[in-house]
Amino acid sequence: MKLTVGKMVAKQMLNAKLTVVEEHPVLTAECTDYYAWTHKIEACQSLEEITDLIKPKYKLKYMQLLMESEYIMHKDVGNLIIYCWDYISTLAYNLYFTKEMFLRFIVNSDSQNFMTPSDMEILRQLPDEIVVYRGATNGSKMGMCWTLDREIAEKYAEKYSANVYQASIRKHYVIAYMEQDKTIILPYRRLENLHLA
Repeated sequence: MKLTVGKMVAKQMLNAKLTVVEEHPVLTAECTDYYAWTHKIEACQSLEEITDLIKPKYKLKYMQLLMESEYIMHKDVGNLIIYCWDYISTLAYNLYFTKEMFLRFIVNSDSQNFMTPSDMEILRQLPDEIVVYRGATNGSKMGMCWTLDREIAEKYAEKYSANVYQASIRKHYVIAYMEQDKTIILPYRRLENLHLA
């Protein structure tokens, strides 16, 4: 039933009446044929495959529409968020989801399914209390993406004219580790000893 709902929602997005192809959630300049896209959606075997067809800036909109169905659970949306992390982490807090909703979905996800074996091994070897860093303004310091590497946080701080924050978190609260930027995804309410680095 989840897959059926996912296909139905994708087709709704496909039928969006927009005159500019670049602004369409699904259609591309290379393929504006609705029939071909309907066939692609029907051929999908998972929500992840369907999500791959949606343009990056509309992926969260797709997830929001999925949540309107009684058959799609927070865990399903959380798994899609983790699956699409590279596309949507910078779009996370927008008109589709509040920060709290986004965190709730992530916490309910099977995030370990999306970590590589080496990511899982790195996370396993980390100490029980992990020191993390974040380049952010005062208003955005309570985010979900932190890094193990202070230099990476400093680059973000420099890029956005922000500060570097340091905190610690107990390993069992960590949602996921990703080697790119040595990212730790965490529930920010569990941070301890938060201060300017």
